[in-house]
Amino acid sequence: MPITPEDICEFNTEKGIPDGIELLNTQEYREIVNGEAYFYEDPHGFLMHTLSHQVIAKNTEQLDVIIEQLQEIRMKMSNPPKWLSEK
Repeated sequence: MPITPEDICEFNTEKGIPDGIELLNTQEYREIVNGEAYFYEDPHGFLMHTLSHQVIAKNTEQLDVIIEQLQEIRMKMSNPPKWLSEK
């Protein structure tokens, strides 16, 4: 069954994810991420997508590939404004 926009809105409300995540400071965002709002580890040690429950990675090499892709995306992103940053 496809995930609908309504499903996403309900999920975001349940997980405390605001519409404007760009306005969260780093600590607030970290709390959402650490609360497994986006990913979680299942009992078998697999990385799972929280909303869809899709398996994202089943071993360390697959996880490394995801980390590589995230690092490439990170290089293209801008830094947060100083008032949101903890650095």
